[in-house]
Amino acid sequence: MSINAEIGEARPVDALRTALCRFTYRYLSSADFLPLPANPMSPCLKDPSLWPLNYAKADDVVPKTLLIGNLRPALDYLQKLSEV
Repeated sequence: MSINAEIGEARPVDALRTALCRFTYRYLSSADFLPLPANPMSPCLKDPSLWPLNYAKADDVVPKTLLIGNLRPALDYLQKLSEV
């Protein structure tokens, strides 16, 4: 997503999808970060740089029950919601 696309108000679905994609690229591709699939995603998404520039409500959007092992199905679901 370009910076120009982030200037307006981000929808919660799009903001969460952006954060999960950035998390996947940044951390799961790193050899230094070895998360367990049963770990919750919410602590992993505290880094503000994972979120769109105009979205500061991360705590309101990340379900407490979302696990790292469910990342792919969650991204697929959010993609479908974004297309609506």
